[in-house]
Amino acid sequence: MALVFTIDPGYPIRMGKGNMCCGTVAFDNSYPTNGEAITVTDFKFDTQLLSLEMVGGMGGYVADLNLTGMMLLMFMSDNDAGADGPLIECNNTRDLSGLTAARFVAFGA
Repeated sequence: MALVFTIDPGYPIRMGKGNMCCGTVAFDNSYPTNGEAITVTDFKFDTQLLSLEMVGGMGGYVADLNLTGMMLLMFMSDNDAGADGPLIECNNTRDLSGLTAARFVAFGA
């Protein structure tokens, strides 16, 4: 199952030379290694996604956008005192289905 984006009513709106939209995203129960695929049409943009920022509570997870590959990566804290670093990518098939209304702001064209 893929991510489910819900765009708030009235969006996207024109801002300067581009567009902006706000909404929510629901995750599923099987996060894939290297991220969830996204497209410009998920945000009702025509040609490109420039920025995607997750806002508000994410249940302790942190999102990062890979614009080159058009992937949304999810990270979690690493508390095992190993050499992984402060955040590591969520493992393959991690259940993120508890994130049903994660807020976002996106900019594109």
